[in-house]
Amino acid sequence: MNQWSNPGTVIVAGLEAFLIIFSACTLAFMAVYSLTWPACLAFAQFAIRGHTPVRLMRFLEDARQRDILRTAGPVYQFRHARLQDHLARQAGQRTLWPPSR
Repeated sequence: MNQWSNPGTVIVAGLEAFLIIFSACTLAFMAVYSLTWPACLAFAQFAIRGHTPVRLMRFLEDARQRDILRTAGPVYQFRHARLQDHLARQAGQRTLWPPSR
């Protein structure tokens, strides 16, 4: 007797195949349309080039807790314009590549 002759076995196998395909498509969709992956790749690229700390979000949140930065929606802003101007002048005076360590 063939195992596929039982309708219950065919239904269970079909449901298993559907769940596997659905899960794979869901993961692919999340990887393509989620903003998390591009943000992570941008953070990694900036860190490799030496422009930002490796754990950028942790760094920004720490600066916010220390009242150096503030948040306006999803944007971090300097609290003090003079500090921002000073850091911008410093950044303009040094070369960004290759990073000095």
